Amino acid sequence: FHDQLQLNILLKNPTNKIFIHNLLSSLIPYIQLFMKFRTEFFNAYQWTKSINMSSLLMNIQFIIVDYLQLIYRFKSDSSICIIQEEKFYYDKNSIIFYIHHEWTKQSKYYRNIFHSFARIFIPYHNDDLICSLGNFMNLLYNEEENNLEIFAKYQHFNLDFKDLNDIPWHIPSTSKQIKSIEPNIDENKVRMLLENVAQNQEQYNAYKQKKRQELKQHLSETSTISTNLSIEHQNASDDLISRFDNIRSGALSAIIDTPYETIEQHTKHVNIEDLTHQVLDNRNSTIGSDQESLEKVGRWGEQWVNEYLRAKYHDKIQLNEIEIVWLNEKLEQGKPYDFILKNLKTNIITYIEVKSTLSNNRQLIPITYNELQYCCSLSDINQHFQIYRIYNTGQVKKVKLRIVENVEEKLRKHDLELFLLI
Repeated sequence: FHDQLQLNILLKNPTNKIFIHNLLSSLIPYIQLFMKFRTEFFNAYQWTKSINMSSLLMNIQFIIVDYLQLIYRFKSDSSICIIQEEKFYYDKNSIIFYIHHEWTKQSKYYRNIFHSFARIFIPYHNDDLICSLGNFMNLLYNEEENNLEIFAKYQHFNLDFKDLNDIPWHIPSTSKQIKSIEPNIDENKVRMLLENVAQNQEQYNAYKQKKRQELKQHLSETSTISTNLSIEHQNASDDLISRFDNIRSGALSAIIDTPYETIEQHTKHVNIEDLTHQVLDNRNSTIGSDQESLEKVGRWGEQWVNEYLRAKYHDKIQLNEIEIVWLNEKLEQGKPYDFILKNLKTNIITYIEVKSTLSNNRQLIPITYNELQYCCSLSDINQHFQIYRIYNTGQVKKVKLRIVENVEEKLRKHDLELFLLI
């Protein structure tokens, strides 16, 4: 289809300023390291070799414009065209990266620049890879050193670059520098933080093992006291140990751990009394503490949240002011969120991920890489990501809800912490 189109670029006030150059130049070596040592980028990194990315970066130009319009005309009939206004565009033929000046005004828009720039390193359209690389650049860029802690916790690769088959990437330096936008990156600091994170992982692994032993001992003592322990109860005990492991492990087991008091300070608390009788009447099923299916626990929590939201926003739903979408109502979709809450008047969209537990106060919340990545990728001020933590799943009279808002901001300010289990 693109072979049938001819592209014309309409610009206003293009300026070859060094702002974008200085914003991105310090990140380039780390972008190469990131792609080189992350398996999901293997094909993309091989592609960068085939096109000589090192040479491309040596010749790339960054142009800031006041207006950027792309006009696609059909070669067969130039009177038929498609017009798009854009905030960025990368011209592969001229090796020019255009950015709208609006994104250069405030640092909160730099995320958009990073995500746009990430596209030149990917040979095909892949939102997951683009978001991952853009998020990495956004985390790495920061004038404050504490951002390196986030960098160390989220990333894992060898900082020593000694492969003779690879040509190191860099953008030629300019005669002028703008210190206010240069990332402050200390490689020794990064290495030290990576080592500290590894030590913390070992300590937490030892803590997990200790808790498993305590649980086994408790179950053993309980079995000794009971004179009529059946095989069925023994299997339930084994399931309980298995569930303990499952809750704290996974392919990418990043979990949030924060004191209970901290959760209270930074989340909203909704008691069961706040719900309508409609919610209570529909929740007549229970899940015992020996329930073997974690999927059923998650399903119950999502059902509860669905009815809670529809009861809470009942009037606004009737007035077509609020729209609620339960993605997994009929079939698990595998998305990094379970609900979409749309305010049709303000255009604010809230993505809700439900995390259910049988516990009354479990402080550890499993969160997947995709969930964390999606949360950190939201750059629109009208889009929000929230975690609904459901306690006492299956116990209608005791169920509690904690709503964790502004997850990315709390992680950045260390109000919430992440742990990795390996």
